[in-house]
Amino acid sequence: MSQHIARAIVSLLLAEVIGGCRTLTAEEIREPTPAVAAHYAAGEIIVKLKPHAGASLNAALHAGHQPPQHTGLAWFDTLARRYGVTKIERVFPHQPALEAIKQKYPQRARRAPPSAKAVNLQYIYKLTFRQDVDIEHAAADYAHHSDVEYAQPNYLAEIQPAQAGSTP
Repeated sequence: MSQHIARAIVSLLLAEVIGGCRTLTAEEIREPTPAVAAHYAAGEIIVKLKPHAGASLNAALHAGHQPPQHTGLAWFDTLARRYGVTKIERVFPHQPALEAIKQKYPQRARRAPPSAKAVNLQYIYKLTFRQDVDIEHAAADYAHHSDVEYAQPNYLAEIQPAQAGSTP
């Protein structure tokens, strides 16, 4: 008897699945969204330097050394001249010191696990170039230096519109 019930349930499920299938109308068929090409700000790259190089560049920027080709880092100055860097600015200029945060929020500091590391954002820079510079090539040249953690074009984020009838 239980075998008959199991077959009946399977038959009902199959009928529901098959009956639920239908052909889409022309209005319901949407063209696939084309792949979006990488978009980035013209003439800009983002570079994160290792601490020793970043500290040197921060000191040069703080001292007001201009134009940007005179930073005190020979390799950086060479690349800046090659690609015509017109401006160097810190992405996070007001990052507070970790010790100041720990003093301001002592309970939170005690809760942090000993292995927790704070992200160091003070050595991230936006470099601005002439408009005719190949940004991907410039970023690759900067990225190859041993004092650079990463270098990439300044990618632009885009918000995709929601489609009618979809839920978030």
